[in-house]
Amino acid sequence: MDNYLDWLAQPHYFINLKDKKVLAVADFFKGYDNKPVYTFSEVKNGEVNLKGKEIQFMASDKGFASFVITVKDADGDSMSRIINFFVK
Repeated sequence: MDNYLDWLAQPHYFINLKDKKVLAVADFFKGYDNKPVYTFSEVKNGEVNLKGKEIQFMASDKGFASFVITVKDADGDSMSRIINFFVK
């Protein structure tokens, strides 16, 4: 039960296999306005890209999927967020 509640506490989305989910990167990092640089890590069950100011995610298989996105700005401040998916 704790794992499920942890999953729900993070940003999460339900998508269909073969569908591309597009997210606005600014929605996850309010206040990081001074030349932000975004990186992805820990990509599980999919492929993620940054196109302009949009995060584009496409799953590889049904089940759980996720990635971590990190921002670092010119002031040296940084933050990471995990984004979860359930792929139908």
